[in-house]
Amino acid sequence: MTIYLFSLSALSSQTEILAQKQFFERVFRLYFTLVNTSNIYYYKKIYYYKKKYKKTHNQLYTVYQFTSIPSNDLSNVAILIGHNFLITSYLANHQLTEKNLYCITCDYHLFYLYRKQYNLFLCKQIDNKCFLFDKNAYNMKFNPTFAHLILLQAKKHHSVEECLSLAFNKIDIKEM
Repeated sequence: MTIYLFSLSALSSQTEILAQKQFFERVFRLYFTLVNTSNIYYYKKIYYYKKKYKKTHNQLYTVYQFTSIPSNDLSNVAILIGHNFLITSYLANHQLTEKNLYCITCDYHLFYLYRKQYNLFLCKQIDNKCFLFDKNAYNMKFNPTFAHLILLQAKKHHSVEECLSLAFNKIDIKEM
């Protein structure tokens, strides 16, 4: 199993990155080791006169890649956590070896191009939005989503595969 955490470099908190890693270690009863960090730039474009686009600014994001130990346990599963535009931008430029991608992000429509390459699963949402809850209310060091909370409760009585199926919905190609 591999976890990809997308973080805005200027605001990234090592505490939150470590807390996410420890959360997944606790939920899946696996250890994760940092195998790679990479930087990606996201260029925000705006539409203006006569269908021309202008780069307004670029932002540097860091992608933290954690792999489970042992690495062959659920080797075909990747969890991607971040904004939808970052995840799709990363998928456009990187070929992931995992075929089952579980995304904690918003709006599945951006994943249209990747529907044939991967089995895509999206966290539970309301109106295509992935809501963040207050970390203090749940005694956590990062703001959890529905998926985090479901995984936390499901780990007590279910296998890893069952936990993932409870917290994520498969993106149906026909919906796109």
